Amino acid sequence: MAEAKKLLGAYAALGTDTLKRDRTITRFKDRLEGPAAFFDLDEFSATSNMEADDIARLIASLNQLPMGPGQRLVIVREAQALPPEGKDALVSYLKDPNPDASLLLVADKLDARSKLYKAVSAQGRGAIIRCEEPKGKDAGSQVDRMAQELGLRLDPLAKNELLDRVGQKAALLSRALRTIREQHEGLTWVDVDTIRATVERSEAAAPWIVAEAVIAKDGKKALELVFESGEEGRIGYHVWITRYLREALVAKELAQDGYGEQRGTEMLAERFGVRPQEKGPQNAWRHRAPWRAARRFSRSELVRLLDRALDVEDALKGSANEESELVRWICEICD
Repeated sequence: MAEAKKLLGAYAALGTDTLKRDRTITRFKDRLEGPAAFFDLDEFSATSNMEADDIARLIASLNQLPMGPGQRLVIVREAQALPPEGKDALVSYLKDPNPDASLLLVADKLDARSKLYKAVSAQGRGAIIRCEEPKGKDAGSQVDRMAQELGLRLDPLAKNELLDRVGQKAALLSRALRTIREQHEGLTWVDVDTIRATVERSEAAAPWIVAEAVIAKDGKKALELVFESGEEGRIGYHVWITRYLREALVAKELAQDGYGEQRGTEMLAERFGVRPQEKGPQNAWRHRAPWRAARRFSRSELVRLLDRALDVEDALKGSANEESELVRWICEICD
């Protein structure tokens, strides 16, 4: 068997994805060999009030020789909390690190301009291990990978529903998928109904999801999302529903002037793009929902519903009937 590649003097696993960080720690621990492996592992949890004795013990641990055939491993969790004295001590140590030991710092973030970050990075290629939370479409790809590890496949609607219910944190996604695996033995294909029946919502539904349901006159879905989310998202729901109604009214006018869907959605993107870089044809897809919704409403209906939006806004700013006003408005739109 080929000899395992020697570890660098130090690594830093950085990011808020706790699942990736935990897996990184596990991979490093798995390298410890033989009956002495227990003695070749030392773990610390940093705090901002670490005393000089704690820092000295950390450096002494790094300088120890391993008892087994491999390298010694020293893990420092919450490394972003290290006091200046602790960071300085590690920087000094890393100028000439023990070749028979490896340091693994685990942190939400380390300033890339700091001496400690630069000292770790200087140990070699791969010393900085990125553990950031996935964003946007990357979150969907991560869900697919996690599901495959459990022998599951999710249809696109189920994947979107899962992300909407628990967010993009890998640890929560992993827990939700394992719950599905445990509660549905033998299941391989996961549809949206399975997600809704098994996974509880842990954060408010995204406001644009609620607004899309409302503007599509899917009152059942819209109200389910509102009630599941509690008070947290009400203001956001009002803002996005109002925005979609306003866009639908403009789309109505454009359609009456003879514009078709493709050019019309491009013009909506030009008119309602939040930031300059979001305007233009490439982002027109964001405005298809209100464009198509314009066909479901008359001009007078849209004007009346936008006028009612002012009453709902007043209620959301302090009325005791804020939920009932929002629900009543949604019902009016979806009627």
